[in-house]
Amino acid sequence: MEYTFIKYADMHLMYGLASCNALEARRLYHERFPNSTLPNQKTFQRVDQRLRENGGQFILMKQCPPGTHAKRKYLKFSKHLPNITVETATLKPYCRSCAIGFYQPDYGQLKCLPCPPGFTTTNVRSTSINQCIPLAEEICKLNRNICNNGTCVTSNDFHYTCNCFKNYVGANCEKFVNDCASHPCLNGGICNYLGSTYECKCKEGFTGKLCEEAIGICNLKCLNNGTCIENDVNEFMCLCPSGYGGEYCETIIKYCDEHICENNATCVEEKNTFKCQCSSGYIGRRCNILPCDYKPCQGDTICINIMQDHATKQSYRCICPEGYTGKDCTKKINYCDSSPCLNGGVCSTNETAYICNCPNLYYGQKCEYKRNTKYLLHFTRYDTNDYIKLTGFEQNLSEITACLWIQTLDNFNYGTLLSYATRISDNVFTLTDYTGLVIYINNNYIVTDVLLNDGYWHHVCTTWQSNNGLYEVYVDGEIIKNGTGLSTNSIIQGGGSMIIGQEQDTLGGKFSQSESFVGKMAYIDIWSRTLTNEEILIHFNDCNETFFGNVYAWPEIQDYVNGGVHVMNSSFCNKCDQPKPLFNGVIDNVNNVAYYSCYTGYQLNSNKYSNGRKCTKASKWEGFYEPFCKKIYCGYPGYVKNAYQEGNDYFYGDEIKYHCYDGYQIIGNSTIVCQDNGQWLPHKPQCLGTQCTAFKYPVNSEIRILAEQSYEDFIENHTKFDVGTQIEITCHENASINGENLITCLENARREGARRGGAGRKGVRDTAPRGGGVYATTIPEAPNNGYIDVESLYAAGNGTTNFIEFKCRTGYKLNGDNITTCIIDGYWTEPNISCDAIECVKPPLLKNMVLKHEALEKNTYYFGNMVSFNCEDGYSMFGNGVIRCLPNGRWSRMQARCIKKSCKKPNVNDETEIRGRSYLYGDKVNLICPSGSSYEIICNKSGKWEGKKDDSC
Repeated sequence: MEYTFIKYADMHLMYGLASCNALEARRLYHERFPNSTLPNQKTFQRVDQRLRENGGQFILMKQCPPGTHAKRKYLKFSKHLPNITVETATLKPYCRSCAIGFYQPDYGQLKCLPCPPGFTTTNVRSTSINQCIPLAEEICKLNRNICNNGTCVTSNDFHYTCNCFKNYVGANCEKFVNDCASHPCLNGGICNYLGSTYECKCKEGFTGKLCEEAIGICNLKCLNNGTCIENDVNEFMCLCPSGYGGEYCETIIKYCDEHICENNATCVEEKNTFKCQCSSGYIGRRCNILPCDYKPCQGDTICINIMQDHATKQSYRCICPEGYTGKDCTKKINYCDSSPCLNGGVCSTNETAYICNCPNLYYGQKCEYKRNTKYLLHFTRYDTNDYIKLTGFEQNLSEITACLWIQTLDNFNYGTLLSYATRISDNVFTLTDYTGLVIYINNNYIVTDVLLNDGYWHHVCTTWQSNNGLYEVYVDGEIIKNGTGLSTNSIIQGGGSMIIGQEQDTLGGKFSQSESFVGKMAYIDIWSRTLTNEEILIHFNDCNETFFGNVYAWPEIQDYVNGGVHVMNSSFCNKCDQPKPLFNGVIDNVNNVAYYSCYTGYQLNSNKYSNGRKCTKASKWEGFYEPFCKKIYCGYPGYVKNAYQEGNDYFYGDEIKYHCYDGYQIIGNSTIVCQDNGQWLPHKPQCLGTQCTAFKYPVNSEIRILAEQSYEDFIENHTKFDVGTQIEITCHENASINGENLITCLENARREGARRGGAGRKGVRDTAPRGGGVYATTIPEAPNNGYIDVESLYAAGNGTTNFIEFKCRTGYKLNGDNITTCIIDGYWTEPNISCDAIECVKPPLLKNMVLKHEALEKNTYYFGNMVSFNCEDGYSMFGNGVIRCLPNGRWSRMQARCIKKSCKKPNVNDETEIRGRSYLYGDKVNLICPSGSSYEIICNKSGKWEGKKDDSC
């Protein structure tokens, strides 16, 4: 039967399409749903009626056949019966085949039936349970003895195989096989089966498990339990046990050799092998592996081997690369976060660490160490190996200041303080010659004539700036020399070499012994700017270690000493020794300042130390002359007319007594005394005698009074005149004199006409200095280029002598009297002295050299003058071609030499013969060329060969 399923509300109806009516539908429904309530008769009749409509005929459709299954389909029954939904099964061709493992024997079913567990079908569309066959696994499970003497093993769902036990074969391991059946015994041996194994009984002359070895007669004596055997070529040999070798097993085999274990491992012999005992950190049979060789660390981490004894693969640790941290090593470390730099150091960081840029006074990784600044540099000898070499600064400079302290007594060498050179030029910035300090800027120079080799410590500062070429020279805090036009608008190029104590003729070398510095230096500092006068005084006085150069600084100089330069303990910034005793005075020393005060009636010889004498940075009292107390000098008290004086000393406490000439009467105190303020008290007296009456001008005239005393306050017809006074009368224009034009006051108090220049006084003693000489009331100044001898000054100050000696500086000769004497009336004689520069004769004629043009223009050469030489044509100069006028009036020795230029060997081919072995300027050689021709060539003044030759040469 074919059926259609109908859903009515929650009930199902089954209705037969072929010949069934409503009653048949009820029956079928009860069979399908025995516990359900059947719809009423009318409903079935309506369904039946609907199914029969459509032209009075049925539409017959085939349901899904066996081996397939249908799908459910839902339809509304009628718009008049909205609560009834018809559920139908799909018909052909909308059927699905039963899958493998399923079957369906009936029509119109909604699903296929599964095969029992362990069973399946071989194809789709199975229609019967009989088509379900067991799986291979099920076969092995249900038939445990299917493999009689073996084990059942599945190869796929449908096949199995039998793994047979020993001695059994066949598809199901059903056959027993004897080991001897394969005839394993060779050479006629007989096989005996022993149940689980077999044994071969060999014929005579054979041996071995399978009787495979022929037995021969061995005459070898094998040692150490070795066995004698016959090889494939019928030769006998010893088969050695483990650990032995050699022809007769006589040699103990050593598996260790010197290279088998690596990385300092120890090799230990073991039976049939060796063992390496690894050094710390290494692993592997030959100790040639590190744990990190296995690359165990992930990402950006770095593997670090742990170099421990008995290391394993785990002997490592993973760390971040330097400069990074965090779980994935992605966070960059800022090493400056902890502020590691001390003492004002500036911190910067790179990939792996921090860097402290320390102030000049400090050094160390954290600027934790303070440099020593209390040292001196002592250049003890004339040697080109003694110097300080500093790396050149990088930037170009348009300004520079160099300050340093020096002490030297050397008057033989020029002496170079410092020399900066580049590859282009040697004298880019040079301070040389302490007998007259010469400053070089880019090979231009000025001679300052500043003397520094007097044995005293001197503070020297030199400044220069490109604009206007302005230069200044300070000595001991005072400007000594300045000017403009020195290498104007040029620069000091960076990247050179700074040498202290030698003069460079080439970059970093070619020193000259005559230019070596001999003496001591201290506090060398160089700046890339021009210091002010105030800053120079700070460097001159500072003992607080606060002011250093920004290009080269004194704390660092000691690190670059070469040769025999001695680094000594410094005597600077110490307390000065007690000053020399002050006669007629006292010294009060307060905080390294000496305050000088003289007893009453005495005064210091100079006001220079009125505010105290400082102890300088060099631990010496400032100034080169010792202060002393001298008696206060009141000077000549002056002439008293008509009197003479008694006493010729004019110092504090000295008395002068006046006596009037006869006929004159003294008015006032006759005695005056020199006071401590330098004044005479009381005032001088007067000696009055006979006087002429007052004088009245003649009409239309003018007068001129000629007298030893002043009549500036003359009052006509009132002022009286002393004896000897003359009056000269001059008439106005258009008037003439009647009588004498010159009248004189006579001793009889009358005026007489007399010739000009009338009689003088009688008996007057003139106490002013006489003798026609020139006198001074203070110590005369030293002449130019001269100085006062300190010892003589000190001796005169304390009263030991009454004279002072003058001397000339090095390079100057004294002309005249070098002594000034304190004469009895308190005056110093004015010396007729000069210090004239020492002259040198004309420069010498030197071999193969000529004077430069500018030197030829001069006729006179003085101490300190330098002249330069060039080589003659055809010669090259080696060394510094400069000589200098020395203090002894001679020229210094020429350090340079002029050597003939070389043309080098002629550049000709190998076949050309060269006759002649000298290739210097003026030399000739002959060339014998392959063409057979001979040519003469000459080495010219340019260092080139000159002459003809053909192409074959």
